[in-house]
Formats: sequence, C-alpha cells, structure tokens
Amino acid sequence: MKKCFFMRGKRFCVPLDVFILSLELKNVFFLATAGNPTKNCFNALAEITEEKHGKELGRYICKGYDSFGPFKLVGGIQKGHPTDEEVQAAVDFYKGLQEKVHGNTI
Repeated sequence: MKKCFFMRGKRFCVPLDVFILSLELKNVFFLATAGNPTKNCFNALAEITEEKHGKELGRYICKGYDSFGPFKLVGGIQKGHPTDEEVQAAVDFYKGLQEKVHGNTI
C-alpha cells in the first residue's frame, strides 16, 4: 500500500485543499491534533475526497498544543497535549485502518 502523509501547521503551511485536488485519491484518512478539536474540522477535505471519488476510511483528532496567533500571547492552549494516551489512541486508530484495508496490522 502506497502511503502519503501531509503535515500542516504554523511551520508547514501549504494550501492543502489545492494540493489534494491534484491527487488521485483512493483510500483516505484524516488524523490531526488541534487547539480546538471539533468533529467538523475535516469536512472540507472530506468533501474534496468525495468529489474525487475517494473513500474516507476514518477520522481521528485530539487536543494539541496551539500557540498560533493570539494564543501565543497567553502562552498557548492545550498545553500537555497530545497526551501519551491520545498518541496511543492515534496509533490504535491507524492500526485499525490497516486491518480494515488489508485484514492485517502493521
């Protein structure tokens, strides 16, 4: 299985939606940390995936340290995140995707 990973954040800013539009999508999953994690944060990327006839396999998001913009003035938010438990949950999420797609784990 070919794997492709993309990062986005204050140190790596790419117009991700424009980049994704240029890809041929098959199986796609979304995994992220965020200062304010919400259920709908992947909706725009999911719409692009659907438009490109890709299959969304799942989503995982948890709290993450955020010091962007005004949060920097207060020392950031969600300090201490992701926790070890949240990282393990992300690993478990990924292993579950492997099993879903290939019937095996990493």
